[in-house]
Amino acid sequence: MTENMVDYRLRPRSRQVWSLPPGMYVDEEVVFQIDDRGRADKINFANMIFDRLK
Repeated sequence: MTENMVDYRLRPRSRQVWSLPPGMYVDEEVVFQIDDRGRADKINFANMIFDRLK
């Protein structure tokens, strides 16, 4: 979820790439970066990199 007040669901494009909601962002996506264990350890959210909270 990208917002708390409205149900803005991400839509899958592939296992690691998800589209942001239409209307909020135009052709933007979230890319989950997977570590060696197969867990998402970072995301690229609209060209901003966020590390997983430990």
